This record gives sequence, C-alpha cells and structure tokens, in this order.
Amino acid sequence: MSKIELEFLKTIQGLDIPKDMSDKESADFYGNLDNFVDTLSEKSHELTKLFVASDYFFLRKKLVELELLLGRIRASGAAAKCHDLINTVIEGENDEIDIYLGKLISELNTLSIDIQMAQHKSKEERKKRWDQTTETRKNILAVDDMPVLLNTLKGVIDGEKYKFSGLTSGKAALKYLDTHTPPDLFIVDIEMPEMDGYELAKNIAARGYNAPIIFLTNNATRDAVIRALKAGATDFLVKPVDEELLLERLEQYLG
Repeated sequence: MSKIELEFLKTIQGLDIPKDMSDKESADFYGNLDNFVDTLSEKSHELTKLFVASDYFFLRKKLVELELLLGRIRASGAAAKCHDLINTVIEGENDEIDIYLGKLISELNTLSIDIQMAQHKSKEERKKRWDQTTETRKNILAVDDMPVLLNTLKGVIDGEKYKFSGLTSGKAALKYLDTHTPPDLFIVDIEMPEMDGYELAKNIAARGYNAPIIFLTNNATRDAVIRALKAGATDFLVKPVDEELLLERLEQYLG
C-alpha cells in the first residue's frame, strides 16, 4: 500500500493506527491486514460451525487466535469484543454466545470491506464517484428483493434531508430511471433473482449515471469485493444494516 492509502486506513472506524511505524512494523501490519481479509470468511464459517456443534473448547481456542490477529491489525475495539465473547463461551450461556458471535462476525465483515476499499481507492478517487448537486433534499434509490428491508431503510432514511424510493428488482429500477429524476445515490443488494446487484450496477453505469452505489452484502471475501468494485461499487454495508453506519455513509457521500 502507498502512503496515501495508509492515511486513508487511518480514517477507518475500528482501526487504531499510530502516527508513525517503522519499515518492519509497516510490513508486519500490512501482512496481518492481508491475513485478516483473506481468512475472515473461513474463520467466520469455522466459528459458526464450532458453535453449532457445541464444541466450546475449540471455539475458545479459535477465538483466542482471532483476538491475537485483531490486536496485530490494531483493531482494539473488536479485539476487546472478541475477548468478552471468550468469557461468555467459558460461562456457557448458549443464547448469549449466539447473539454476540453474530454481532462480532458482522462487525468484522464491515471492517474487512473497509480495509479492502482502502486498498483499492484513495480519498480523492472516492470523491470523484458522485456529482455535487444544489438540491437540499437528496434522492436515494434502494433496490432489494426483500420488502421488509426496504421498509427498514425507508424508516431510517426518508425525511427532510433525504427522499427515499425503494424497488424490489433490477428491472423495476431500470424502468424507474427512464421516468424519474436521477438519484443522487443508489443502495443495491447484491443477491437478487433475475438481475443481481452486479448486473444492475453495470446497467446503471452504462446509462451514464455516476452517482455513488452502495452495495448491501454478507460476503466480505476479497473476490466478492473486487467483483463489486469492477461493477461500479462505491462502498458497502453489511447486512443486517447498522442504522448509524448507514447514516454515516449517506452523510459521507451526500452531506
């Protein structure tokens, strides 16, 4: 990574990166970042599998390994949550383990995607992804095949600052673009029938729209992120969507 990308990494919520690092510290840090991103999906699957099997001995062991890795990438907050989960596993509260493990995996997926975005884009490149408009109320179009999620997004977004529209398919979204004012931002689910988020994003770009596209996903693997970036993704939100993080993203891109 270049120094600009390091400065961008310092803006990621959840990473406590020091002002200065030696060459060896930098090399170790970047190596651990790559390790975290490349193995997170496998680790998450393994942790879930061990919990389902009630194999608490190995679940604790894997959580300890994960806590150490989080410490190496300076994710102190996530490391602390991982440590708390280890203590919960020791106490054997099954329902609490399920809840906290799910929250931890979701948080780590978000962190992994943010790290990958830092690897692919600098701050300047991200700013070029959208147009500045003079309207005070920005239009947001969300596309997801689950109406429940669209209703949730509408409840969070729609108001004096943003105008929300939701559609349940890629085809409906393309028809919408033919007859409505271009949105200032798109929120697109990746996994949809008939036309998935990748294809929809490519169609949006082909029509000349350059508004930011935020993908909704549960997949934080490097291949999935790269494929989304090639399709036109500006950013990502992990499902289930964290309301505060959603509003932070909107503020970041729309002000």
